[in-house]
Formats: sequence, structure tokens, C-alpha cells
Amino acid sequence: MKFPLYCILIAFLCIQCQDHDRKKALTQYQLYLNKLNDSTTPLPEREHYLDSITELFDHENNTAEHRSHLKETAAAAYNQGYEQRYFELSKTLYKQSVNKQDSSLTAQALYFIGDYYEERNQSDSAFYYYSKSHNLYRSLNDTLKQVKTSLYKAGILFDEGIYNESEAEILKTLKLLNNNTEQRYLYECYNLLSIVLSQNSQHKEALLYQYKALQTLDELKKTDFSPKVLRNSQVYCYNNMGNTYDKLLDFEQAESLYTKGLSFPNLKREQPMLYAMLLNNLGNNYMQRQRHTEAYPLLIESLEIRDSLDLKPGIITSKIRLGDYHIHLRDTTAALQYWKDAYTLAKETRSNDDIVRSLKLLSNYDRSKAQYYSDLCFKAHDSLKKIEMQTKNKFARIQYETDEVEQKNELLVRRVSMMGLAVGGLTLLILGLIVIYRLEANNKRLRYLQEQQNSKEVIYKLLLQQDELGQQVLLKERNRIAKELHDGIINTLFSIQLHVGKSDDAQKNRLIADLERASEQIRQVSHDLKDQSFVQSNFSVLIEALIDKQPQETTAFESLIPKNLDWSAFSYEQKINIYRLLQEALQNVLKHAQATKCFVVLSENATDLIVKVQDNGIGFNSDKVHKGIGLRNLEERMEELGGSWTIDSKIGVGSTVKFVIPKKKTEG
Repeated sequence: MKFPLYCILIAFLCIQCQDHDRKKALTQYQLYLNKLNDSTTPLPEREHYLDSITELFDHENNTAEHRSHLKETAAAAYNQGYEQRYFELSKTLYKQSVNKQDSSLTAQALYFIGDYYEERNQSDSAFYYYSKSHNLYRSLNDTLKQVKTSLYKAGILFDEGIYNESEAEILKTLKLLNNNTEQRYLYECYNLLSIVLSQNSQHKEALLYQYKALQTLDELKKTDFSPKVLRNSQVYCYNNMGNTYDKLLDFEQAESLYTKGLSFPNLKREQPMLYAMLLNNLGNNYMQRQRHTEAYPLLIESLEIRDSLDLKPGIITSKIRLGDYHIHLRDTTAALQYWKDAYTLAKETRSNDDIVRSLKLLSNYDRSKAQYYSDLCFKAHDSLKKIEMQTKNKFARIQYETDEVEQKNELLVRRVSMMGLAVGGLTLLILGLIVIYRLEANNKRLRYLQEQQNSKEVIYKLLLQQDELGQQVLLKERNRIAKELHDGIINTLFSIQLHVGKSDDAQKNRLIADLERASEQIRQVSHDLKDQSFVQSNFSVLIEALIDKQPQETTAFESLIPKNLDWSAFSYEQKINIYRLLQEALQNVLKHAQATKCFVVLSENATDLIVKVQDNGIGFNSDKVHKGIGLRNLEERMEELGGSWTIDSKIGVGSTVKFVIPKKKTEG
């Protein structure tokens, strides 16, 4: 009887020892992590503590607690600048999270790896891992993490010059943020969207979102958000807004914003890069206004700061600006030297935009080598276009492949689950065969139903087209009858009413009363002939329904319509024209654009309703396009609405149709 007791005692002691070792390891881990995060710890010691934590990890099992420690340590390594160790810890976290099907930490690890590649300027790899992380967060319904990864993706697309896709990604992010109180993310969306719009020469729209970004920062001041970060963000806003006002030729307003940014205390010491940017922009502002004496010291000081910080993109910009300054003074020799320096540095840093920019200036002003620089500029511009197209295709392919991998992973999980059913012997194998047979039969039935559904959809589309034609004819006929009743019969009755004035009083009163009743009845019939569906106050519902019912097989339609959009300023006829206008624009996208995505955005200001239809289709040369029936219809409807419209299209990029409709109500 003693032997079993000894076994139990030994087992108990082993468990106690293991528990003690685990608690000791946890205590050591927390001590090492605190030392690693402590800013007073000398740098060599921090690396030693990071090594010690890694050694502890070698003896731990893949538990939820262990994975949490991995995440904390990876974040600490990133903050302390140990990029390679951060990358290794993130990869380990990813493998262990995938092994335990821990989706939340898998998404976090993918996000960490994306950060690593972005720090190393490997934007394609960063975009790939951010996309995978975003897809996982979407499956977890984690909205804020989706917003964060989506913002990073939009930022990468902007940095690569893929502006339309960046704008689309930001709009999706804003839709995710609907009714969300995370003001910081809202600010980042507004700020980035304003920069994208400015790059696309939509300066007034950019200014609108810059003001929204500034208002969001005012809201953040009421929270416990870092005042220092808020201040820097505010200065960036002033700089961006000043740039926009410069482009709109409102130089005085731009000057006041640059000056306001420069007035922040300690900006030069704490943020020299931002300070130099403001100086350079203010100097350029003065130069454009012929205030050369004030401009020169600002431009020189900006260049000196950027030189001391070795900010090569900033140095290039400063040298180009100083070249512009000397051209203003007609000192061509000095200007050419600055531009040549800028061109040399742009080639070293492979900054294609700056290469083209400096070559254009050299070809315009260096008469002895004008043809040489012009040929170089042409080649550089052609090369830049090819790089832009390749980059755009590469990121589109990454997005596609990321989504495809996620779908394959889901399919693989389903297949593994199905294979588990076969374990257990012959009975389960037979059952599996029966299940497969039934699934195949079911698939055939589903394919048959799908074919039926496709046939029904074709018929339904034809019926819709026929119905629309019928509705147009009916509406035209109703309006004609209404006009005849109003302009013909009522006027005739009114004429009779005037002529019976010579009758005796009793007869006259009876005739007038009868005529007035008839006029009122005809007027009521005239108004009743109108289509009442467009009279309703919540016209946004009809617009959303129109967008939602578009075929989604080839083009995904999405809309962004403010819930509080005011339709009371528009009459019945105007609403019909707006509805038909949008209907025609969507049909043009379906027929001609070959787009995979289409965004419809409605907004308003004090005087106008703004409708924007943007697709990522094949595009066209808007200067040479033949105006067919569709475009003529759009033009006629805009004339009736008294508004204006523009088409911005680039081949291989997509098209944007913008309608500006005044709110001045017409009689109808």
C-alpha cells in the first residue's frame, strides 16, 4: 500500500515544482520587460534584457499567455528600435497563433510584419500583410482595427502615386467610421483625403476636408490625447491648407496660415523638419508675390536645416525653389546651378517626380542644352508612366492575391473538417461516400437553379428596360394631358367666366360657381397625374434603392449619401431629372467602363447639391470622346437643372463624373 502513496506524493511534488517554476519565469519575464521599456536603462543593457526574454520563451509552451507575452515583447522591441528582433518575434507570434487558430493574434502578427516592411520602405510587402490583417479583422468584426489597417493601405497607395485607389480606400474607411467616436482616425481620414484630392487638382474639395480635419483636432483637445501630437498635427494642417490656398492663388490667406504654424513655440527645436517645410512654403509664397527681399532668407534657412538633417527630398525641393527665385531675379546662371544640383540628387535618390520636374526647368532655361534636357525629360516621363502603371497593377494584383489566399484558406479549413468525418472505419467511409454523392446531386441541382436564376435575371432586365420605356412614355403623356388641362381648358373656362358678366345676377352667379368647381376639378386631375413617388421628402431612399438594384456581377456599386441630406429645396421636376441623371450615369458605367468598382457620393453645401460617380474602369480620352445619346441626355438634363458637370477620365485609371446642381427651387 505504501508504493501508490509514494507515487501520488512524487506526482504532487512535481506539479508543485512546475507551478513554482512557471511563477518564477513569469516574475522574471515581467522584470525583464519593465527594464526593457524603462527609458533610463542603458542601451546595451536593454538588448541584454531582450535576449533574456527570448531565452525564457525557448522553454515555454504555446499557450495563450505565452502568445500574449510574445506580442508585448515584439511591441517593446519595435519601440526600442530593434527592428530585426521585432520581425523575428512577430514571425514567431504568427506561426504559433496560426497553429492554435488564434485569429485575433494572427491578425496582430500580420499587422506587425506589415509595420516592419513599411519601416524598410518595402511598400508592396507592407501592403500585402496589411491586407491579410485587414481581412482577418473583418472576419472578427473588429471595426477599429479594420479602420487602422485600411488607413495604412490608403497611405501606401498614396505614397506610390495611386491616388484614385487611395481615395476609394479612404471612403471605405469613412464608411466604417460612421457613427464612431474615434476622432483620431476621423482626423487621419480627413487629412489624407484632403492631400489626395489636392494631388488630383481638386483644391476646393481638398480645402473642405482640411477644415474638417482641423475641426476634428479641436474635438480631440477635449480628450486626454497627447497635446504635443495634437500641436504637430495642427501645424501640418496649417501647412497643407496654406499649400491649397497658394494653388488657388489666395496668397494672403496662405501667408496667414504659414505664419500661424511658425508661431508655435519651440517648433524649430522640436520639429525642425516641419519648421523647414513651413519656411520654404512661406518663402515661395513671398516669391510669387514679388517680395523677393523677404523670400530669400527663408528659402536659404530652410535649405540649411534640411542639409543639417540630411533630408534629401527636402533638399531637392529647396534647391528647385531657390532656382525659381533666381529666375525671378533673371539670374539664369545661379538658377541653372540649383536645378542641376536638384537633378543630380534626384537621380541619386531615384525620385522620379523630382527628376522630371528639374529636367523640365533645365530644358526651358538652359538654351545651350535645351534639346539634351528635353530628350532626357521625355525619357524620364515615359519611364515614370510605365513605373506608375506597373506599380498600380502590382498593388491590384497583391490585393487580388491576398483575397484569393484568404478564400483558399477558408476552403482548406472546410476540406480538413470534411476529411475528419472519414475517421472511424468502414461505416464512416460509406457514410462519407453517401454524403459526397448527395452533395454532387445537390450541386447539380444548384447549378440548374443558378442557370434558371440567370435566365430570370435576363428576362427581368428586359422587363425593367421595357417598363422604364413605358414609364417614360406614360410620364410624357401625363404631362402633356396635364398641360392641356391646365393651359387649354382652364383658360377657356376662365374666358367664358369673363363673358358671362353681361348676364343677369342670378344666372351669372350660378354659371360662375359651376365654372369654378370645374376648374378646381381639372386642376386636381392635372396634379394627380404626376408621379407621386418623387414627391416624398426622403428622396435619399429612392436614390439608394436605384444604386442597390444595379447588377453587381461585374461592377460592385457602393454609395455614400448623408442621412440628413435636405431635398426640400428641389421641386418635383428637379427630383425626376436628378434621378434620371444618376440612372443614366450608372448605365454608362455598366455599358462602357468595364469597372470592378463604382462609388456614388452625394454631398451638399449652402448653394449646391454635388453628385460624384467614380469608377476604376478602362477610362477614355475625355477631350476626344464622341457625344452619344447617353452624354447628350446628361447634357440636356443638366441644362434643365441649370447646373454644371465635368468628366475627368484617364485611360487605364478610371473616370469621375461630377454634377453640381443649384438648390434654387423652380415652379412645377
